[in-house]
Amino acid sequence: MGGGFMAGRCLERPRVGFSTEHLRAGLRRDAGGGTAMSDTRRVEQEIPWMRPASAWSLYRTAKPTAADRQKQRIAQAFEEVLERQSFDKITVIEIARKCGISRQTFYNHFLDKYDLVNWMYRQLVVGTTGRIGIDMTWERAVRTKLEIMRSKDWFFSKVYRVGDREGLLEHEPRLVFNYYESNLKRLTGKVLDEKERYALMLYCHGAVRMTAEWIRTAPDTPVDVIVEADMAALPPFARRTFLGNR
Repeated sequence: MGGGFMAGRCLERPRVGFSTEHLRAGLRRDAGGGTAMSDTRRVEQEIPWMRPASAWSLYRTAKPTAADRQKQRIAQAFEEVLERQSFDKITVIEIARKCGISRQTFYNHFLDKYDLVNWMYRQLVVGTTGRIGIDMTWERAVRTKLEIMRSKDWFFSKVYRVGDREGLLEHEPRLVFNYYESNLKRLTGKVLDEKERYALMLYCHGAVRMTAEWIRTAPDTPVDVIVEADMAALPPFARRTFLGNR
């Protein structure tokens, strides 16, 4: 299992109240086909590093701070640098130069380039998995996340190739697990027992690895196929909570 995040990498959670009617309405929409692509475009606009610096997530109660905006600019600069070379060869100096800031300014916001990638991925999770049971069903959230990842497969393919312990593949399972655990507790009012936590962590590790494999080797495989496989692999207790009798 990957270790927990350092204090400087704490999770950001959507600050929106939950209503069971949101979940029921979402299940009805999903049963009728839904509009996954419109969700994809909407979430892309809400993710800081995927849109203009003047906007910010609808799921924040406070306006973006100067630090928030600087993080976004650094992320956008990093993405531009990553287009031209592999992750391993990128230095903080290059990112800072592209962003027009000093190295120290970069380090004021991120521990290193790995921390930056983890922050960027966390924005995607906040906008999708983190909203399960709030304004998205499980299926809609997973589908939207995968559609976005496929639309930026070049980016994720490069960062998933990083084998270091600080790389995304090491941190992603724990991040996804934390959101799933939080969603389940919010929806059921119960804390997972040890067996359930283990089963959920096992699922998260497997789903993350298989998603990375999909992005790196077979991004043309339809998203529907991946969603159905993820759904089939959900632990029974999570499946009952997220999908009901489906």
